[in-house]
Amino acid sequence: MSQRLSFLIAVTFLQVLSTSSRGHAQEIDYGPRLDLIANTADRICGVVKDTGSASSAAAKGVVSVELRGLASQLGAAGQGSGGITSEEYQGVLREQLAPLIDKSTECKFQVFQILQLKLLPGYTFPAVPQPNPTRNPPIVRASLPCQKEQLIDWLDQHGIYGNRPFDISVYDDQVNWIVNGKPSRKTRTDIAKEEDIFRRLYPMQRYTPSASSAAMVGDQCVLTQQVDGYKKSATGNVEFNNFRFEFGIRSDANGPHIVERQTDVLNRR
Repeated sequence: MSQRLSFLIAVTFLQVLSTSSRGHAQEIDYGPRLDLIANTADRICGVVKDTGSASSAAAKGVVSVELRGLASQLGAAGQGSGGITSEEYQGVLREQLAPLIDKSTECKFQVFQILQLKLLPGYTFPAVPQPNPTRNPPIVRASLPCQKEQLIDWLDQHGIYGNRPFDISVYDDQVNWIVNGKPSRKTRTDIAKEEDIFRRLYPMQRYTPSASSAAMVGDQCVLTQQVDGYKKSATGNVEFNNFRFEFGIRSDANGPHIVERQTDVLNRR
């Protein structure tokens, strides 16, 4: 991702945080403090990414300087530092950043969450908007054949390919989530929150399968796809990507659900 695109994403990210906070906090104006925290996250992640290590001397230095500056600014605004200037706290923060050095947006969001929970525990994210049930409602199936055409249609109806409202019910309560070979576990709440933020950053996106295959693997139907991706940011920048998607889909009495999702970025331009 280019430095220009990273900067524009960061600007949009800060605007989203500031706007959402002002619209949902009636009694307390969290906006200025959230802006300070988000700007600090932006600067920390920029240096950590450039150095390639969260434990380098440069990264340690910038974390210390930025957190001390943030504590000073929040103190001036009547908000305590919450212990963020201690070496112990900074060490924990650097450890949490280590696996995110090559993921600019995820790094900023992670630092923002860590600092927000420490400094502004009374703030909660706005609820994720739900799809309008009167507009293109997803097709609900009690069972789903393991055939690529039916699977693609089902995923498309639930907004997985980006051009329809996103329906979180397509996912299981707990999902094996693998990105570029790195596994993790995500809940529906995690996925909904990340998808909401991502769609605000990129309000126009479309993922078009160019090749697909489906097969039963144990009790799962596995759909494997080569996908051409297009997305346009809120600031007008366009990015094209090629991906490999793999969906592990299991059906039960409640219908089909995605229980595993793997995404590999093949190239971007």
